[in-house]
Amino acid sequence: MSDDLRESKLNNGIVLDNFLVIGTMMKGIYALSRQGNLVYYLHAGDTLNNHTVLSLKSALPNKIWTGLDKSLDFVSFNISMIFFARPRLTFE
Repeated sequence: MSDDLRESKLNNGIVLDNFLVIGTMMKGIYALSRQGNLVYYLHAGDTLNNHTVLSLKSALPNKIWTGLDKSLDFVSFNISMIFFARPRLTFE
């Protein structure tokens, strides 16, 4: 496990067909291959509304809903690309 992942305060995780997805309290989402290699790193700087991942829920194969601090995000993992949709729904 990398030092970056170790310091990110792991909060939850979910196993998908091709990935182990880990939600953190401080650094977003890490998606690891079955072999433990980092495949995707999603964070507030590029895709997520914020870094605090409170829950993960599997949608369909390799797709997840993320419950974040004050928002929901939908992520679809694909070998060749990643699809990200930000619903216009926030909680105050």
